[in-house]
Formats: sequence, structure tokens, C-alpha cells
Amino acid sequence: MADTITGHEIRDQIKAMWPDAYALNTDSKFLLPSEAEVRDLIIDRSAASIKVLDDIAECDDISVILWGRIKEARALQAADNLIAAEDQLSWPLGICFGLSFHGWSGSHWQNICFTKQGILMIEPQLNNFWFASYPDDDVRFALI
Repeated sequence: MADTITGHEIRDQIKAMWPDAYALNTDSKFLLPSEAEVRDLIIDRSAASIKVLDDIAECDDISVILWGRIKEARALQAADNLIAAEDQLSWPLGICFGLSFHGWSGSHWQNICFTKQGILMIEPQLNNFWFASYPDDDVRFALI
């Protein structure tokens, strides 16, 4: 059986790491991917190819675009029967807003994904990945 996580567990983990964060989730149950699966699909969907333009396509826009691309990729894989029936759940991938990420300070949007190995932070503008830690990552809002 596939590893899963519930929406309640996601919210509990977010609140445990970031007590000031507000968390929402779209589903009641999610499939936990491995870190490698997330990295491979994001790199395959060319996160770095998303155009960044000041005041038009910035961090908030880029994180939403990447979120949509990954949701679409999983849906297409399922439609083509490339995902086993028991694994046809959404990944716990979303967008988050915070005041610092990976030691960088300032208001910022990026992506977040719960994986088998932990909470993976994704900076789509730079194609960077790391596991969340507080206070280096200060998330205030997450939509999964």
C-alpha cells in the first residue's frame, strides 16, 4: 500500500514547525511521494523555464504556475494509466508564503511538498530544493 498523509496531519505538521502559520488543504488524503519523485517531475516540467518578469511574473506567479504544472502532469499520467490505481491521489504539494527561506529574509512565495523524507521546500525561480527547518524557513501561509 502507498504511503499517504491526511489533510489534518499536514496542518498539524505545519503548526508544529511554524506555530504562526495558517494552513489550508484541498483534499482529505494525499499520496506521499519521495523526494526524488518530486525533484524529477519538477525538473521534467522545467521549473527553471518559467519566465520571471518584475511586476508581471514574480515569485507568487511562478509558484502557482509550477503548482499547476505538477497537478496537470500527475493528472495526465493517471489518464494514461502510468500511475497505479492505488497511487491516484494528489501529492501534498502547494504554495507557501513566508518571511524567510533558507536563510534569505524578505516576503516571498514558493512551493512546499510533504514527502516520505520530510517537508521539501522548492524555490522554483532558482530550481532549488531543501528540507524545511525553523527558523531558516519562516512560513506564514500554506495552501496544499
